[in-house]
Amino acid sequence: MSGRNVDPMALRPEDIVLEDIVQGLVHQARFSGQTPRLYSVAEHSLGVAALVPGHLKLQALLHDAPEAYLGDVVSPLKYLPEMKPYRDAEDLAWLAVAERFGLPPELDEAVKEADSMMLAVEASWVFGDCRAARIAEGWEISTKYSREVTARARDILEGQNLLRLPAPSIGGIQQRFHGAIRSEIARRQLWKEQ
Repeated sequence: MSGRNVDPMALRPEDIVLEDIVQGLVHQARFSGQTPRLYSVAEHSLGVAALVPGHLKLQALLHDAPEAYLGDVVSPLKYLPEMKPYRDAEDLAWLAVAERFGLPPELDEAVKEADSMMLAVEASWVFGDCRAARIAEGWEISTKYSREVTARARDILEGQNLLRLPAPSIGGIQQRFHGAIRSEIARRQLWKEQ
């Protein structure tokens, strides 16, 4: 969006532009696009933000911001020894994002937990049964998370509440995610109808 020429393997805080993050994450597919419908990293980020307390929402919205510059690599590949340069670049990108938006250099544990929970719910959605999904942590949703939180995450995932999440309280950033997702969903709908 901004047209800036940046080195994704060596991002600096001054390279980070919110519109680039939003645009990149709206068009990045989770699970390499192998989902019943296109499910973006931006949608995932909104889901994570919906599961954390208010003071952590910005961090949750931006937790995958490095992927806007580096792409989303599925976990089984991401953690191969050969992918260490990617992981190093991702860590450096997070530090740039964190500095740019005044966030801590380490993700809060509650954000990590919400991210893992969304992954478990997403895997269950994609593969039908979270036990069959065999996600890395091997979690079973019913034993790790309450039914209420799991239902909330599923609602977010299925799009039932996606556009009705609480009003943004973090400087309009959540509004930009919502707006970009609404536009993309509308664009996909028009494409389907043609």
